[in-house]
Amino acid sequence: MTTLSNLEAYTLSLPNDLPQTFQDALKVARALEIPYIWIDSLCIVQDSPEDWKHEASLMAQVYANAHVTIFADAAPDSTSGFLSPPSRKAPKRSVCECECSATSLRTLRTTSVMKHFLHPQDPDVSSAEANWRTEIVPAYTELDLTFATDRLPAIQGLANAAQRLRSNDEYISGLWRKTIKADLLWHRNAGDGNSHRIKDGGAPTWSWGSVTGPIYYSDRITPSDSNLQILDIITSEVKHPVLVIRGHLVNVKLEDPYSDTVSLGPDDDLRVEWDCGGGRTKSNKISRYFLVFEADDGGPFGLLLNLDRDDPTEQQFRRVGYIHGHSISKWRRSWGSGGWASSPSEASDTSGGIWEDAGKEGAREWVDEIFKGEPVTFRLI
Repeated sequence: MTTLSNLEAYTLSLPNDLPQTFQDALKVARALEIPYIWIDSLCIVQDSPEDWKHEASLMAQVYANAHVTIFADAAPDSTSGFLSPPSRKAPKRSVCECECSATSLRTLRTTSVMKHFLHPQDPDVSSAEANWRTEIVPAYTELDLTFATDRLPAIQGLANAAQRLRSNDEYISGLWRKTIKADLLWHRNAGDGNSHRIKDGGAPTWSWGSVTGPIYYSDRITPSDSNLQILDIITSEVKHPVLVIRGHLVNVKLEDPYSDTVSLGPDDDLRVEWDCGGGRTKSNKISRYFLVFEADDGGPFGLLLNLDRDDPTEQQFRRVGYIHGHSISKWRRSWGSGGWASSPSEASDTSGGIWEDAGKEGAREWVDEIFKGEPVTFRLI
């Protein structure tokens, strides 16, 4: 493989003792009279994050324009090769049924969505926007990458292809500027196992690129005229992109660190799909808030945020989960001791209020009452 230490030598010539799989690939290329071959471990400097980031952004273009793509799936490693001399014995044959897994890179590349991006005919922009959330991201995030930090760089090529149908739009850390509200509503499923926050992965907490494991999108709709506003997306002079949001925050409590719910009041909980296990920490020093997006027949929904303890202004938050209501009640008369929020540190404390079970209608009324309050402006990092 190519590294910084042998890059100069490999630029002049490759060694004769290439692994057998590489030699077999060269034989195939020569037999097909194809003059060039691209092998990732040779063409990407393996110990250079900068080179990997650059080359990863071009991978979709490389594979899409290749005459032939070779997958040596049966070889345990690069030394085994994939060509073997023909046997004189008749091979044993058997018929079996199998399903193609979504974790195969080939499966991802040959979906109708990918073909639509690479060879658009009668492009439908709204379909392309929805397909990014419903097909591309879920299929891609099921892939097992060697390095978790490659999660965003490796999909850059697909984003470049998608850009063809999204004119005047901007791709930002796995999400898109024009559909940022809908793109923020990603979540994980607890049944998929543990996840962790990717350190030094180049992604903010509000991006699915900041966590490991499969990602899903709900079909919850946030109207374009909703009370939630994305005032700015800061992409310059910061390590990660930062969202500047104007919206409504409600203080919630985590009674049990092993629970999938947070408490709004004495008899009301909201279900949480945690981004990763670290968000569950029970501590009186952690202030948690429900960023309310909207409410529909399934109840209120939005994001669970933790106040960034490193920020002295108390105006900066980190995403830790996706919230959707399942037992929200109607807030009838008393609004608690703190009233409605005029700043994040004063966001509504619902303890001590009077609750009345009112089902879906109550959820709608509760959210409407929240939206009557003064929204706050804060940063999501």
